[in-house]
Amino acid sequence: MQLSKRAADEQATSTPTENQNPSLRSHRWPLSRLAKRALEILLAGLLVAPVVTAQSGPAISEPGPDDFAISTQGANGEAAFGGFHPAVAYNQDTDEMVAVWWGDFAGGTDNEFEIYGQRFNSAGAEVGADDFQISSNGTPDDATFSAYEPDIAYNWIEKEYLVVWHSDDNVGGLVDGEFEIWARRLDADAVPIGSPYRISDVGGIGSASFGAFRPQLVYNSVDNQYLVVWFGDDNANGQVDQEFEVFGQRLNGSGAEIGTNDFLISNVDGIGSAATGASEPALAFDAASGRYFVVWNADEAAFGLANDEFEIFGQMLDTAAQPVGSKQRISDMGPPNDAAFDAFVPAVAHDQHSGKWLVVWQADNDQDSVDDENEIWGRTHTAAGMGESVFRISTTHPTDSPEFDGLSPSVAADPRAARFLVSWQADEFTDDDFGIWARVVWADQHMDSEEQQISDAGNAGGLFEANSPATVFNTQSGEAVVVWSGEDINSFGTVDGEFDIYGQRLSLRLFADGFEAGDLLIWSSSTP
Repeated sequence: MQLSKRAADEQATSTPTENQNPSLRSHRWPLSRLAKRALEILLAGLLVAPVVTAQSGPAISEPGPDDFAISTQGANGEAAFGGFHPAVAYNQDTDEMVAVWWGDFAGGTDNEFEIYGQRFNSAGAEVGADDFQISSNGTPDDATFSAYEPDIAYNWIEKEYLVVWHSDDNVGGLVDGEFEIWARRLDADAVPIGSPYRISDVGGIGSASFGAFRPQLVYNSVDNQYLVVWFGDDNANGQVDQEFEVFGQRLNGSGAEIGTNDFLISNVDGIGSAATGASEPALAFDAASGRYFVVWNADEAAFGLANDEFEIFGQMLDTAAQPVGSKQRISDMGPPNDAAFDAFVPAVAHDQHSGKWLVVWQADNDQDSVDDENEIWGRTHTAAGMGESVFRISTTHPTDSPEFDGLSPSVAADPRAARFLVSWQADEFTDDDFGIWARVVWADQHMDSEEQQISDAGNAGGLFEANSPATVFNTQSGEAVVVWSGEDINSFGTVDGEFDIYGQRLSLRLFADGFEAGDLLIWSSSTP
């Protein structure tokens, strides 16, 4: 399996440290008064709330400060320390968010990567301790052991967060390069509860031959549980070194393991061969049906794929993490048995209004783009998981060219309407000058206007960039927040190569064209 393919696709946005890390976005005419009055009459007997009139302008606007800074990993003007690959969760009890990321800090040693976090309120202002440390790997001031790729979820029943990541450590017999999945609880104010603890145990103890990488988690409010998924190789049940698969672990509301240990989800081409494999998992949960949808990329021969011909796959699971139906192939990005075109880095979200799932990914395609020209693609699935048509979300450059790419998509469902916000990184104007872009995608697959750039990383001819977005909605205000890792000439005197975590509040226009495009009650009883 070609584990390094993602790093090759994202070479333009790689940091100097990613080689050490294996897991390496129209104008509308307003309603006439007559049309508006007709709608008011039609709805008068159905709704108590007044009809909201159509809005003009861009589909996405940016209230509040532009590109607000979340982290300060080192002194301004110092590129030796940085923050990378953030994740973010919303706390409806405090109307705050917590962003987490991996990075090295000026108070420690260069390239000694740990997991850090920061609270910020709905206005984007920092709250509480600045850049607090969550993980603690190895001996302080020793860059031998590091932590990467965190994810975070909020549990509104227990009123606490759970953070997961992958790292190597020297405790309990573990050795350098032996990566496992770790977790730590935080209270509602993001104060750590207890110490970090290990979730996975791949390959036994004391061997770096096997590892677990890039965990993702989701909170299940029906059963007050979490599901954590990751990819890795193991020597259990006949598996062999470099046979990468997607695994999972259920945790109770207090973060303790329950159910089957490190259960297999992807099962690519059976057990015992490292020729093909799976990586880059993502997942979402539907409280109404009690189902998880886990997605990943794989080069599975059983689905007619050649070695290193990667496509997106998915599997529904029930609340006990048992399969519901069969594994399914989601993407189809090139001719059969052609490894020139691939799909990678999926993300998935569930919309409570339509019951649909949206899976997004980056890929090149033989029909709408050229080899190595990555764009963002999507596919909606019904509540039962039936796939609908594949469609293209991004158009990174007017001319098909492998020099311009859309990469690393993120997706979240809007709590107000049957739609999603998709964000990604792209070098739209200048090769390697990456910024963060976003687009509104409705559950029926129609999209608002064109994609919009939401970051402003300096626009200095490719010297400054923004990458690795993560997206979440504020369920009280209806705003979205996108966070990312970037270097910004416009921010506090920072310099090229000085990466920190930034964010942007986004307000989504409620209608696409002045008429309802989803659930009528949601449309007419909400305020943009």
